[in-house]
Amino acid sequence: MLFYGHTPLPRPDGTRPPRQQWAALPLDRELRAWRTLDIGLAPGRSGVPADIAGGWTDMFVFREAGRTFAIFKEADGLVVEAQNAELTRWQAVGRIKGVFGECPNFIQLQDRWLLLRSTYPMTYQVGRFDPARIAFEMDGPSGIVDYSYGLNPAPAPGDPNNHIDPSGVPVCRYGAPSPAHTDSRGFYATSVFPDPAGRTVLLAWVGSWPSSRGWNCCMSLPRMLSLDPLGRLRQQPIRELATLRGAPVAVGPLALNGGTSRIEGFTGDTLEVMAEFELGSADAVELRLCDAAGADAVRIRYDGQSLDANGTVLPRVLGDDPRRLKLRLFFDKSVMELFINDGLQTVTRVALPPSPALHLEAGATGGPATLRALTVWPMRSEREVRK
Repeated sequence: MLFYGHTPLPRPDGTRPPRQQWAALPLDRELRAWRTLDIGLAPGRSGVPADIAGGWTDMFVFREAGRTFAIFKEADGLVVEAQNAELTRWQAVGRIKGVFGECPNFIQLQDRWLLLRSTYPMTYQVGRFDPARIAFEMDGPSGIVDYSYGLNPAPAPGDPNNHIDPSGVPVCRYGAPSPAHTDSRGFYATSVFPDPAGRTVLLAWVGSWPSSRGWNCCMSLPRMLSLDPLGRLRQQPIRELATLRGAPVAVGPLALNGGTSRIEGFTGDTLEVMAEFELGSADAVELRLCDAAGADAVRIRYDGQSLDANGTVLPRVLGDDPRRLKLRLFFDKSVMELFINDGLQTVTRVALPPSPALHLEAGATGGPATLRALTVWPMRSEREVRK
């Protein structure tokens, strides 16, 4: 069963009525034919406010305590509940705090509830959901899901589209981010779901390429979500991605005494890298994916506090020891997905490489550091794996 935002036909005067929420049922096993259903969720019906925003949509359905609920974008946290097992009749039953931005996802994760919001950048909030009171107690950590859009400038006073997240981060709720934050970035419009193995998996759009590239808004790598002992969101690539690995190249420990050292034995533009640095007395360490002329496809620099990944700067890196850094990097011809310190933070960016013949370099500045371990695998396509 699918749920979607239905847009009624224009009125005689040319204006378009506000959206309604409808459902659709497949009529065949191949999912080629569908029957649409009016489930009663229209402005002024079933307890839905008559003056609800015209763009309310992105219905996200979830279950708790044997009941089925849904939330929406641009609906001020409106919660509706299914009135029958077939999910064809719904009724507004309350509101919960914290829902803004596009594509809200609300799902139980371990013993807590996780609210994801497609703002710029994407944000999350951990808390507890009480179905009896239709209440979301935001008593857990909040933060950035992915730093693909960096950090937006401070919101303009009075701009209803901007918001200070509970973590103190300024975010843009709707529409495009400011022009300074639209270049070569994008991790947006997530979809979170439980898989048959009992994991909670996240997918998102990745953009934005030049307009001539037809794969703009392709899907990210699937990520498994969990909460760390402090209740913070942790994202890790699903283990099935290891089936794409080619022959590994491993080095370390390797002393970094200024300048950069090339990792011999690997060349290509599709790869997975796992690396662990110890800063020692160095001011900063670097990991670079570059061509023979030194032009970067990916450049990651960490100074013990902030991390710069291709121009996207994380002002603070989460982890147990600020003098140690663990990175897991995926690069697939033009997409960089970076997982920092076992996935406590992530950065996704479109990174158009200078050439397909790329190699890895590791280095340190301002003193000696140690590359404790590094393993790089060429990434094969699914077609190559089948062969």
